[in-house]
Amino acid sequence: MHYTGYRMLVILKSRNAEAARNYFDQSLRMGDYYREGEQVVGRWHGQAAARLGLTGDVTRKTFCALIDNRHPITGEQLTPRMKADRIPGFDFTWTAPKSISVLYAMTGDERITAAMRASVSDAMAEVEREMKTRVRGRGRDEDRVTGNCVWAEFLHHTARPIDGISDPHLHIHSYVFNQTYCGVEKRWKAAQIGDLKGEALYFEAVFHAALAKRVAGLGYGIEHHGRFFEVAGLGLAMLDRFSRRRDVVEQAAVAEGSEHNPEAMRQLSRLTRERKVEELTVDQLHDIWKARLLPRERAQLDKVVSLARHGLSPITKADARWLMGVELGDALRHESAVSEKSVLTRVLRRGFGALVSGDARAAMELQGVLRGEVGGRKWITTV
Repeated sequence: MHYTGYRMLVILKSRNAEAARNYFDQSLRMGDYYREGEQVVGRWHGQAAARLGLTGDVTRKTFCALIDNRHPITGEQLTPRMKADRIPGFDFTWTAPKSISVLYAMTGDERITAAMRASVSDAMAEVEREMKTRVRGRGRDEDRVTGNCVWAEFLHHTARPIDGISDPHLHIHSYVFNQTYCGVEKRWKAAQIGDLKGEALYFEAVFHAALAKRVAGLGYGIEHHGRFFEVAGLGLAMLDRFSRRRDVVEQAAVAEGSEHNPEAMRQLSRLTRERKVEELTVDQLHDIWKARLLPRERAQLDKVVSLARHGLSPITKADARWLMGVELGDALRHESAVSEKSVLTRVLRRGFGALVSGDARAAMELQGVLRGEVGGRKWITTV
């Protein structure tokens, strides 16, 4: 599998309120391209959501109220700025490895989507803890941690169609609104996500580590693939057959010489989209997917599911303390100090299927690291 320039966490901002409303109508709540007339129901999350009285399902009225910088219940203006070009929010898109999408498409096992939701929640909890706002005026020019935000979560099952047919593609949009409550100033302010975006690879690793461990807990084996993982036993040829959308984008990127430029690839992803079609039923699409499998691949899939059901899949093991020692020592071999999250990211990737964020952080504390903050990022070293 290529994964050239690919990220499984992409963070994009909405240009303005109108663009955000159109995105909600055309993409977030109408995300599956084969379910005619069916809307994707979003869910509210975050401490700031609770402060605003938002729970349960996302409605267009409440979504658009926040987009327009209004309290969803009282209608009061939230943050001080109401400029026409105000940024209304940020779309955090979390994508499952292709093997997870294919496994769900072929089995319909809702434990997989539950694992997906829970793993995104784990990662978003870390995002929320590090949410900031700007502090300006009276000679101050800094960012302050607020530790809260509000986001709407939308689970989608398929990718954009190729030749009118979508591929399995489990992903979740966590739409983070541009409001956070500052406890120091006792008011709502605009969110500052620059540092969060700069450390997206860490949050991606937190999500994947949590998902890999939950999938392993369902009985499936885990295989490492660089920054990512796949379910063991499905085979890359099978997964490539369900990655046609990625292949179209990568071919366009190679033609332009931009295959190593993530931002350029995101632009190409938008430019190469087909219009959504709603002509196929769920059963018809599943039949198309199953027909795409070779006989030996169907046997592979059946074997993977059977091994998981009987607890016979390979078990992933990892020693968090040992991995932390190796990665920290390697990182500090030529540097006096390194980014804390860069080391945590490397440990999490090596421990897919066995370790989660809390394990890696606990192992780091056992190393007796010293910390400092420069440019909004935490740096570590050892004595």
